[in-house]
Formats: sequence, structure tokens, C-alpha cells
Amino acid sequence: MLLEFGADLEDRSMKGETVLERVAGTPDPDTVRHLLARGAAPTPRCVFRARSGAHNRPESARVFEEIEEIILRAAFARR
Repeated sequence: MLLEFGADLEDRSMKGETVLERVAGTPDPDTVRHLLARGAAPTPRCVFRARSGAHNRPESARVFEEIEEIILRAAFARR
């Protein structure tokens, strides 16, 4: 919803994370895809957050592997 009002996808939180970096650490690949489609930049920190999610939540490891793949494909597509 905030995107509809012009929120900047590259703004950083007080912890220094973009929205995509934060969402990459949650088991929600659809939101990752949505943010990338809206122009969010895939960063190394996004991959780190996905890998950390897989490590911290082994029951959701496959979802985090999917998120990591989505992010890496987006990063290579931007080159």
C-alpha cells in the first residue's frame, strides 16, 4: 500500500535495511517478487538474509532457497 503513495523502495530502516533486504529474511517469496517487480534493488544483503532465514528456520529452508534464487536471478538480469 505504501508503494501506491510513492514510498521509496531504497530507503533504509534504522537497522540499515531496505524493504527487500528485510522481506528476504521472511518466508514470503511472493512479496520478494512483488518488490523486485516494482524496482527494488537486489543486494548481497538480500541473499544473506535469505540464507540466514534458511539457517534459522530449517523447516522453511526450501522457501528461503527459492527466495535466494529469485534474488540472484533478478541481480543477474539487472547486469
